[in-house]
Amino acid sequence: MQRDFRKHGTTVWGYSGGEPLVREDLEQLLTSANNIGMKTVLNTNGVLLPQRVKIGKLAGAIAIGIDGGRQSHEALRGIGTFDKAVEGLETLARMEPTRPRVTIHTILNSRSIEPNQLDEVLRLAFDCGVQVSFTLAFAHHADDRLLNNGRQYTPTAEQFQEFLGWLEREKTGPKALVLKDDPAFFRALGNFPDYPRRIPCQASSRHCVIDPTGLTLPCADLFDHPIAFLPRGNRFDYGYQGFTKLPWIKSCGKQYCYTAKNNYILGSPWRLFRHFF
Repeated sequence: MQRDFRKHGTTVWGYSGGEPLVREDLEQLLTSANNIGMKTVLNTNGVLLPQRVKIGKLAGAIAIGIDGGRQSHEALRGIGTFDKAVEGLETLARMEPTRPRVTIHTILNSRSIEPNQLDEVLRLAFDCGVQVSFTLAFAHHADDRLLNNGRQYTPTAEQFQEFLGWLEREKTGPKALVLKDDPAFFRALGNFPDYPRRIPCQASSRHCVIDPTGLTLPCADLFDHPIAFLPRGNRFDYGYQGFTKLPWIKSCGKQYCYTAKNNYILGSPWRLFRHFF
């Protein structure tokens, strides 16, 4: 499947989950993608990285989920998970000069968005010599089972504005290079979360997701409700052939997407240029 996508111009192949490090064949998957010229990206909670150091030498980029400081991270993921994630991060940090490009990926929920939690994760990124990127938690309407839970953890409009001020201040401070995000993206969201501006989606035109069986969907948020988003008479298919048949989801009014920043960057040649050059 990777060769089929690469033959048609795909440049980046990512592994996410769930938790991809529980796959025993992850090294082979990364190696096969590297061998055909793919850039590889891995999203992980970092817990198993100390036991699977070879992964750090195979992946081109690794994002480790650390949701703020110890207090907010463990409130969401459980007691002891913060130290395990940090141990995984430090394992990669010690791999200089051969380590992959490493980013701390922080979900901004109603707890992790507090300034003291932001300061803690920023210090951690600075001390380890990696960058940190933020994604806003939001109630995903596609999954009704999680809707009430999502509302509980979605930051308020006041918290969002306070975060935006914090980010803009830190972008002019001594740790500016640690912050991967451009405040312009968060300003572009408008009055989050009450009336956020929707970022036009590139799903099914520039990227897709594939489940372990090979089923191809526009984005991961459709795994639970794929049929509801299909025009009548169509169905999802597998592999690259499935990608060519995906319906074009130019604008999704159902939810705030975790890939919104990529959509924002891809939506403008100037932003694309700034991001890469």
